[in-house]
Amino acid sequence: MYIPFKVGMFITGNINTSVAFISLFQILFLSSCCSYTISFLNSRGLNKKYTIIIMLFYAFMPMFGFYSITLWKDIIFSA
Repeated sequence: MYIPFKVGMFITGNINTSVAFISLFQILFLSSCCSYTISFLNSRGLNKKYTIIIMLFYAFMPMFGFYSITLWKDIIFSA
């Protein structure tokens, strides 16, 4: 989380904006990992019904929303 924090501090010079930049980075990273997983399973020929079930799981599981805004480095590693 050091690099996105320093990028945010370099761009704006404000700690609050840096924290918002880190949160945005984590949200985008976690959502791209989830969407890549769905597209990977779809490209491997998984049934559309199961692909939709997995997509709905990612969309409505509240823990992914909590994980994406938590300011720990574990979110990047767990994704």
